[in-house]
Amino acid sequence: MAHSYVLPGLIVLMGFALRVYRLEQQSLWWDEIYTVARSIMSAPELIENLFESRVHLPLYFLLIQAWAEIGRSEFVIRYFSVLFGVLTLPLMVQTGRLLDGRFANGRRVGLLAAFLLAISPFHIWYSQEARMYTFLAFNALAANYFLLRLFHRERRRYWAGYALTLTFTLYSHYLGALLLIAHYVFFSLHYRHDTARFKRWFGSAFVAGAAFTAWFLAVYFVSSFTQASISWIEPARWYEPALTLLAFAAGRTIDPARLFYYLTFLAYLLAALVSLPYLRRAPFVTYNHWAARLLWAWLVAPLILITLVSLDWSIPDQRFVYMDRYIISLLPAFVLLAAWGAVTMARRRRWLLPVFGALVLLPTLVSLRNLYFDPDYGREDWRGAVAHITANRQPGDALLLTTGQILPLAYYEDAQLPQVVLPDVAEMAGEMTAVAQQYKRVWFIRSFDNAETHGFPQTRNVAVVAAPPDKYEAWLAAQFTPVGQWTFTGIRLTLYDLGDFLGGLVDEKGQNGRSHHTSGAYSLCVGLGGVFQPHLFFQRYRSALSAGAGVDR
Repeated sequence: MAHSYVLPGLIVLMGFALRVYRLEQQSLWWDEIYTVARSIMSAPELIENLFESRVHLPLYFLLIQAWAEIGRSEFVIRYFSVLFGVLTLPLMVQTGRLLDGRFANGRRVGLLAAFLLAISPFHIWYSQEARMYTFLAFNALAANYFLLRLFHRERRRYWAGYALTLTFTLYSHYLGALLLIAHYVFFSLHYRHDTARFKRWFGSAFVAGAAFTAWFLAVYFVSSFTQASISWIEPARWYEPALTLLAFAAGRTIDPARLFYYLTFLAYLLAALVSLPYLRRAPFVTYNHWAARLLWAWLVAPLILITLVSLDWSIPDQRFVYMDRYIISLLPAFVLLAAWGAVTMARRRRWLLPVFGALVLLPTLVSLRNLYFDPDYGREDWRGAVAHITANRQPGDALLLTTGQILPLAYYEDAQLPQVVLPDVAEMAGEMTAVAQQYKRVWFIRSFDNAETHGFPQTRNVAVVAAPPDKYEAWLAAQFTPVGQWTFTGIRLTLYDLGDFLGGLVDEKGQNGRSHHTSGAYSLCVGLGGVFQPHLFFQRYRSALSAGAGVDR
């Protein structure tokens, strides 16, 4: 029997290698640095912070607090996501085995599903990100695994496992609730086929839902979700689900304008459609009917719901929530359906499996190359921008930053430059007068977050180069002489020479001169010196909150 574990073991080992490879190559981006900040909090501080932000649940961050005792480097803080990304692979093997009544066929489905997830650029991306997304996907898959086991044979431990993993899913992310909704849709449609099982499911789901509702109501009555910091998400378009499945199949490190990447999308979709006959009414419901209908409910019901919720209905206080990373819990369903369909097709025509493999592998390999080696597809490069400042700083330099940049610069800052937190533009003249009395040049960083629904970076990359100046850049360019500008992934860095700014500035009384007036809205901060120091970083984190910095997303 030992040989039966060889191939699954090789797939898991390959998946691990792909997730740990160049793990620290990319800079941490804003949300990951917020994860670092939360890892330093005490548990009460964390709960209070989550109540204030209203966009995340505590389970992942409580776990990351314990994990971060090992360290808070890029490699270590991301490795927690690697672990759950890798643990998902053997669970895919076992779940795939349950999809088909034929044991040999089910084993092939499990192996292929695990292989597809192991090389998935989308799953690898989030396995290399210090956020809760692979943790969410693992728990969602585990909950469905227990349901499939219950269709084989009902046992109390399977119901307990389902209730527990469903609770973990709900406490991983607010949109983990989509899984509970999908299961309700599934069991509601089959109530007459198996009333007794529906009642037992309802009892298990009630336990998980009650645990989640306690947190939900607490946040609702403390701060209300209408104030949640998700107003940056754009309304959904009717065709978003198709692009989501494209990202699931080929990854977010692609150009969706290139038809080449749609080969993988079509291969996945056509293979998944093979199981559609199981959705039709039948004289009697076989195990394969149960399995296929569960997978389709798991995939389709949440996609329809999140699209409808996120369409622009012009409703007061409406919040759009459609982001692919929020619904990564649907990825295993899509992969399992594709693997099941591919294996089923290969039983009838063996040549279809190599064709399926070629259509999947070629675009996937290009997407992986982009993920590992092309910075245009990467996260915001705070580390590269700070390294450039460090290499080119001169005596008399200062660094200008907005409140939202305090945390990234607190994590990476090693230039030992004084840092000036900019006030509103209306107060810039007074503040920059004080700066010009002490410094000769100033560096200004403008960051461009990738807020695209599916994570495709093309819009962000164009903005870095071609976006018009924001209010700060426009003011600085009007008053100072830009002496250099550099671009990094998601970041535009500009250096200004203050020149004779003081001599030409007209103060509020219409007089030239070197006024010492400031409104007190800016602050000078000392860098952390290149070595990450949690306590100093946390002090900067507190100052970021008091200055009105944004929250993670």
